[in-house]
Amino acid sequence: MQPKARKTQEVFLTAAPKDLVQRYSSVIERLNLRLVALEIESFPLFRSLLGGESRPVFLVDIGAHATSFSIVDRGYLRLNQSIDLGGASLTTAVTQKLGLASDEAEKRKRADGLSSPGGAESPASAAMKPVLRDIVERSQSLRRLYEQKSKQQIAKVVLIGGGANMKGLPAFWSEVSGLPAEVGNPWKGIRVPAVLSEHLRILGPSFAVAVGLALREFEQSR
Repeated sequence: MQPKARKTQEVFLTAAPKDLVQRYSSVIERLNLRLVALEIESFPLFRSLLGGESRPVFLVDIGAHATSFSIVDRGYLRLNQSIDLGGASLTTAVTQKLGLASDEAEKRKRADGLSSPGGAESPASAAMKPVLRDIVERSQSLRRLYEQKSKQQIAKVVLIGGGANMKGLPAFWSEVSGLPAEVGNPWKGIRVPAVLSEHLRILGPSFAVAVGLALREFEQSR
């Protein structure tokens, strides 16, 4: 008689540094507020950006000094990884290539982005593309790992964080990765004054975590 096959279940473990949790708790206590919950950023992010999405999605959070990759499938975080490249790395590339001061390089980065008006690529764009290509190619390693293991294809890339609004970034990411890419919109499904819609669209990638945390109570009350 052969032994029965054991049932298995995947478990995703996550943790936060104890001293960081204590610091947040201490601040809340000093403000005479009641701490309801603590979450790592990935969970509020896909709550605000990917609600109702049933396909595997690649979430890319471009911060100042790091970029975080998360793969979310049917509302669950499957894989997560961070690399030490971000918006500051792009500014440094422009500084070194064009010989500009850091603040001037930051302005050029924001003004030029990756777009090529009239077909001519700007010097700032040319300086940033190798760094961005490196970021995209590193994300591809995590993508391949997930697709091989799960036998599922990633549906799209959602870009968030302070660097997500760079001109031409979704098109560049799509060109290098072969996946459709878009800037995340945490305000979808939330009614906002029409006069603020464009301003909130620009701020959206930076407010995805805050919106996701606010939606937590609504999610639990369903």
